[in-house]
Amino acid sequence: MKLYMPIFYGDKTYIEAELKKPTAGVIADTSKLMDENKLGSALLTFVAGSIESLKDIEGKEINKKEQIKVICKDMKQSCIENIAIDIVLELDPNDAIEGVYNCPRCHKQKVCESRDGIDTRDYISQLEIEYYDKEKDYFEVDLEEPYERKDKDEVIEIVNSLGFRYPNITDYIQASARYGDRDKVRVQYAIYVECLLTVNSAEVDKTWKMRYGMHMIESLKGIKNDLRKIGEEMIKYGRDRKVLKVCDSCGKEWEAYLNTANFFVSGLRQE
Repeated sequence: MKLYMPIFYGDKTYIEAELKKPTAGVIADTSKLMDENKLGSALLTFVAGSIESLKDIEGKEINKKEQIKVICKDMKQSCIENIAIDIVLELDPNDAIEGVYNCPRCHKQKVCESRDGIDTRDYISQLEIEYYDKEKDYFEVDLEEPYERKDKDEVIEIVNSLGFRYPNITDYIQASARYGDRDKVRVQYAIYVECLLTVNSAEVDKTWKMRYGMHMIESLKGIKNDLRKIGEEMIKYGRDRKVLKVCDSCGKEWEAYLNTANFFVSGLRQE
């Protein structure tokens, strides 16, 4: 299968994977990690253990289990989540997703489920797919509300643009270990900082990111535009998780995001 996003590993770019059904041992290892609330490690274990081979852009194949696991640590988070869904669907073709969504106008809950013969669930098979075909692992966001980096009260830098690479599963694992499930927003911020490559199109190093990165992200004022642009770009490739919802109480229409990670968890726990 064509990977939803390439794996940029050293000077190699892997673009295809041959999947296989996971063994009972892989499922047991994955379930143990999920019981420990280590979703990122569970995804890595499940997907890496279900890949027969990887093929790079030059057509060279890797089929050794140990090498595949190491390479998959650089697999993009969005890609690994989507492949996990593909594998779960091979085990059980039921692709329905239940969900609970809050109306942004009246805040009433909309429950999407199958009940009394009425099915309001969403389906994985109905989601559109977009593949990442660019050669470079990079995107840039122009800030609508620039960030001012200060030394005491003096402005020493005005940040107008930020450049990132796309997050891999290791970024997610490390950020989750640092902040935990109870601080999911900062987990996301930590991923942004780790993936930051440029500020005003100039490269920044790890020291800069450690000193200023998290403070900058937390200080951004463009929550509804700048942060949203960064977040949406990072999950753009693979299945489009945005679905239209209509409030049963006030009629408000809005776009909500499906929790495909929950689909993976619930699908695997049925095994």
